[in-house]
Amino acid sequence: MKCSTILAASLAAGSMATKLLLPLYQYPMSGVWDPVFTAIEANPNLDFQIIVNVDTGPAGSTPNSDFVTGVAKLNSYSNVLTLGYVHCSFGSASQDELSANSSDWAAWNAYSGANTSIGGLFFDETPNTEGTTSDVTFMTTAVEAAKSAFGSYALTTIFNPGAAIMHDEFWTLADYNVIFEDSASEYSDSVLTSNIPSGKAGQSAILIPDFASVGTAAEAQTWLQAMAAVGVGAANILDYDYIQATSSEGPAPVALVASALVDVVDAATSAVVSEVSVAAATSSSVAKTTSVAPTTSVAKTSVKAETTSAAAKVTTAAAVTSAAEVTSVETETETQGSPAAVVTVMTTFTTVTSVVIVTAAPEVVDSVTVAASSATTTSLNRHHHWQRAHKVVS
Repeated sequence: MKCSTILAASLAAGSMATKLLLPLYQYPMSGVWDPVFTAIEANPNLDFQIIVNVDTGPAGSTPNSDFVTGVAKLNSYSNVLTLGYVHCSFGSASQDELSANSSDWAAWNAYSGANTSIGGLFFDETPNTEGTTSDVTFMTTAVEAAKSAFGSYALTTIFNPGAAIMHDEFWTLADYNVIFEDSASEYSDSVLTSNIPSGKAGQSAILIPDFASVGTAAEAQTWLQAMAAVGVGAANILDYDYIQATSSEGPAPVALVASALVDVVDAATSAVVSEVSVAAATSSSVAKTTSVAPTTSVAKTSVKAETTSAAAKVTTAAAVTSAAEVTSVETETETQGSPAAVVTVMTTFTTVTSVVIVTAAPEVVDSVTVAASSATTTSLNRHHHWQRAHKVVS
């Protein structure tokens, strides 16, 4: 009798992998953004969140011809989300100014000459003072105005206080929060525990500029691997400031960072799903196994079995660790009678986790779904020169 067992992750492929967050504050003169386009094309399975900054904001509701060309090309890639820059000035900007910025960016969605759509807003210099309620009120008003301006258009929001989040409400108000933005000389892996609350790694982002003066390519890769291992939602290491984001002269150009984030997943491909096996209790069983590489890091795995018979008894066991999501694994087992069968998905990342499905009647099992969910393990506002763009006239 033939039994088909399908294991499929409940999350979309790559949906929890660490994204590349790029403040692209350079003016899009001919060829300037080419290193970014090249990195995007070379890494189609990596999601890019790219922040466009015309003049510390949108500089009007209609993009000029250079930005039309540049943004339209960004939007031509399926793995790119283009965001507009909004300058909060740590709470000193007026709400009228923020609302006008949001409305201008929203208007780019309606531009008819090309696809200059803006899918999100990057709220830079988010106010983030411990013990105050005014910060939450300020950002709530700003986000509500942005949502009103964007209307039916999709809107991803990123807050950038550049430090550990002082207000729990920010995790609800924003899709992502930048929990560290400082020069490379100030960074260490301790940020991954000190600045990221439990369960918030997937909403956390890290930006590290000025890396060239202190780091090497190998160190950049090591840092990115550590970020990905705990499930940081988005990250970037830049050699210089954001108005030199496309520079290829230092140890961490955008091409290397993109490749390093992809390499984290590729390394998990061989290390995380080490074995998918089906073993039947009788010698007459023949097993056919197809395994598919994992796509992202998760920390908690649960197992659900669906059967066509109430007689099927399913026992599950799952361990919690840093592991990889299995995109799809199909197994077909031909058995005679109803021998006990064991389907084991062995995964390892930093340690080994195993998901074991045992049923007394494998031929009645229609599907087994492995559902994955992310899990993971104050400070002052800072104003940095790399956070804002300077107007550049072509």
